[in-house]
Amino acid sequence: MSKLLRLMWPAMVWCCWLLIHNTAGMAVALEKPNPGAKFGGIYHRMLVSNPPTLDPAFVVSIYSRSVATQLFDGLVQFDALLNPVPAIAEFWEASRDGRTWTFTLRHGVRFHNGREVTADDFVYSFTRLLGTKKPGPLTDFLRRIKGASDFMQGTSQSVEGLKMVDRYTLQIALDEPFAPLLAVLGMANAAVVPREEVEGKEDHFGRAPVGTGPFKLVRWEPDKEIVLEANDWYYEGRPFLDTVIFKIGGTYEEMFDEFLKGNLEETLIPSGKTEEVRIDPQYRQYQRFRKPTLSLLYIGFNTRLKPFDDVRVRRAFKYAVNKERIVLEITKMGTIPANGVLPPGMPGHDPELKRYYYDPDKAKQLLAEAGYPNGAGFPVVQLWASSKAESTPAELEAYQEYLAKIGVKVEIHYESSPIPMTFSRVCSPLEGRAIGRSTGIPK
Repeated sequence: MSKLLRLMWPAMVWCCWLLIHNTAGMAVALEKPNPGAKFGGIYHRMLVSNPPTLDPAFVVSIYSRSVATQLFDGLVQFDALLNPVPAIAEFWEASRDGRTWTFTLRHGVRFHNGREVTADDFVYSFTRLLGTKKPGPLTDFLRRIKGASDFMQGTSQSVEGLKMVDRYTLQIALDEPFAPLLAVLGMANAAVVPREEVEGKEDHFGRAPVGTGPFKLVRWEPDKEIVLEANDWYYEGRPFLDTVIFKIGGTYEEMFDEFLKGNLEETLIPSGKTEEVRIDPQYRQYQRFRKPTLSLLYIGFNTRLKPFDDVRVRRAFKYAVNKERIVLEITKMGTIPANGVLPPGMPGHDPELKRYYYDPDKAKQLLAEAGYPNGAGFPVVQLWASSKAESTPAELEAYQEYLAKIGVKVEIHYESSPIPMTFSRVCSPLEGRAIGRSTGIPK
């Protein structure tokens, strides 16, 4: 992770191709800066949609996270191999039983408003994550802190397991050992926030955040741009870049065009362009990267209600769709077919996990066993998506055509606003949604 500009590529794919301009400023975006890099410059990126909020406690979308990681810091962060490494916490230690963790903070870390960060700020920030009014993505993980349940139930005014030992020492006591604690504390949602900027103005804080990160917010014009400027007080040193501008709106194809016009410093290579970029000499002036991303595109169903409560129906759908063709011939974004929820490169990924290959006859057999021979009696399925990729219509039509072959009718619908990148999504009984899951906590 670059300490100067922490980039987070859009999710939805396991591997993506990137083009980056060969400019002096790009030394910042790469992991190994050019020794001759100079301070100054503006870096332009595109966000496909507006971030719902920049309050780290409630960040769930890739659009929010892309900006928030430039504005905020937590106790720890991740290195290139996803190992927790120091951030605001200079070092830490755990008790022998794994229940008590003590973090020693760096001196002199300042919020963008100029005030120094103390251990009490982390007590406040983590207590806020446990607030019952509006639970955040990390709330369930932090329930393991001693006294968290009492606080959430309103029987205690504070969280017993969160303690400021002194100005620069924070102690977290758990009810029981929790191995992923450091990984949880490294997430964007565990960032420290200043009480005086948040209390009584939570909604405003989501639009005008104050953090400790390498950049601070200058302005946010919805549907137009978000402008950040370098934080001269940043504890790891001032960023080389003066300004980062996130341009809001557009498709991946429009992003690509804007990049070629010189209006962006980076772009995803959209569907259908990968081979052209690889062989056409005009693209040799740019740096091209193939970066693995810990993310997954899947279609989710409500398995608690009929007919998707029947495992035979779910298996029939898996056998009915030719994922390999969709990935390799339609989307063409460098992705690979998934055979599980954990992508390659993440600990726990099993390359030998059973894969459901395209087998329409098997799909028909399973559907018949479930009581729907040739799809008879099977209700219409609604498939919703919000992706703006050029290949999306063809991809959704492929699902529609494959399922029609086993007698299932699919209606395609589009959402104008992006579907949140969440760990789960409850849909109506016969509603499926194309969802991108950006892996939250490195396991």
